[in-house]
Amino acid sequence: MDTDSSNESALPKLSELDKFNLRIKQQTTQFQSWLGRQTAALSDNISKSELARAHSLYLQETAEQSRFLISNAEESLAAELALSGMNAWNMLYAKVSSQLNLPFERDGKITQLPMSEIQNLALYDPDGDFHAPAPA
Repeated sequence: MDTDSSNESALPKLSELDKFNLRIKQQTTQFQSWLGRQTAALSDNISKSELARAHSLYLQETAEQSRFLISNAEESLAAELALSGMNAWNMLYAKVSSQLNLPFERDGKITQLPMSEIQNLALYDPDGDFHAPAPA
């Protein structure tokens, strides 16, 4: 999938989604916390419901992971702070790395590829014979 990370008119639209993503994160955390308090009834409800059985792995793992949550207020604050901290850094990194082109050698040919594409090749390409950088 190609993305145009240099599209300046799209950035404000992307930022508008932050408030929705924040709300989703907060609601997901509240659900996880609630589900963790239902562990006594969870197995019984899973055995009685076909829908719950279809999602039993998610429900059980979510309930188990709730042990690691901090208070709802602290989780909400962490989600809010992530907007200007971690999320902002990730967006900047993604924008810079997607626009950074590097020389890449494959099959004796050197081409310029975006750093993000080279990272994907390093992780997922079955031909692992290209890890050395191209000559400068």
